[in-house]
Amino acid sequence: MQREIILISTLMLLILAPIVGASVSLGVSPGGLDFREVLKGGYARRVITVSTSKSEPVLTRITLEGEIADWITFEPNTTEFYISEDKPYNIGVIVQPPENIENGNYSGVMHVRTEKLGSLGGAAFGAIIKADVTVNINVEITGQEILSCYVGGLDVRDAEEGYPIEVYASVANDGNVGITPLFEVYVWDQMRTTLLLTRTIEERRILPTTKERLLLTIPNSLKPGQYWISVRVPECRFSQLKTFDVLEPGGISDKGELVGINTKPWVSVGEVVPIIGVFKNTGNRSEEVKLKIEIYKDKQLVKVLETETLRVMDGETREFKQYFIPKVAGRYEVRGVAFYNKKVTFEKGGVINVKPELKPKPDYTLWAAYAIMLFLIIVLARKIYRERAK
Repeated sequence: MQREIILISTLMLLILAPIVGASVSLGVSPGGLDFREVLKGGYARRVITVSTSKSEPVLTRITLEGEIADWITFEPNTTEFYISEDKPYNIGVIVQPPENIENGNYSGVMHVRTEKLGSLGGAAFGAIIKADVTVNINVEITGQEILSCYVGGLDVRDAEEGYPIEVYASVANDGNVGITPLFEVYVWDQMRTTLLLTRTIEERRILPTTKERLLLTIPNSLKPGQYWISVRVPECRFSQLKTFDVLEPGGISDKGELVGINTKPWVSVGEVVPIIGVFKNTGNRSEEVKLKIEIYKDKQLVKVLETETLRVMDGETREFKQYFIPKVAGRYEVRGVAFYNKKVTFEKGGVINVKPELKPKPDYTLWAAYAIMLFLIIVLARKIYRERAK
């Protein structure tokens, strides 16, 4: 009797082993979120990174529980995404408490779970296992406004005669109220004896706990030569002096590259397909950039897409997104170019293979495993019952 119990138990372990061995590992960093001194009716944001050791894409979902669940949103605005070993996912966790809440500490729980991947042949048992990581979230609510910010990374680029002066700066809002930084700009001659121009520039609103890189553009009627510029942000107690040159026309070249056009290689009829063009500004000043995308099927033009015009800072790589919905199955070619400052990039492209929408076949693997386990349990129970009856 004892040998039979051992045999049946061994068989059950052999059935369960692939399930345990193929389970999906999941990591979330940081493992907990603490939001301190959040203003009633205010805003706070933290970023988490979700990762896995799996090389295949793993569908992951987020759910919320607790008294603060209704206060939380995400950026990007989704609770479902794919991760893999080489593609972790960063998501902003945003807390916006109501205005009529009492001061104090509040808490909630965020569950990050993997979902079924689908049939993976021999790994089908492992694909149905869900990993679950719990992230505790604590929020401290206050009624006291806190104003705190700092400015860094100030950079003034050389300007071509007749082109705007470009001033770059990063502003971080460490307080719990939104700020709209006011920049005071003063430009002096080479010897710093004559004030040539002054500007007061009000920038966009920066939310609490966030950081923005800003670009200030100042009209330029200066002649070629060296100049000094003083930038002050009284709200953040910031002041710094820089020097820059105004160059002859043609002294600065505009350079940019359309790095690529990214699409999904396989889609179904009627599926919304994102088409993402990636542009890199390799020049020395910002550029206004627009992408034009053409989609062909059987060498016939079927769709023309144009993106909005966006400003791309020097050294920045930026994505331009459009969407396409194929109505007929087949092979589509995607071609795109970028336009900037009366220039056009080399063409880049990709391929979208559109397949007819197929109904998924039912996967009975899990039910078969349950049936085998249930059968073995019944056999074992009957053996034990008979032994006791004797």
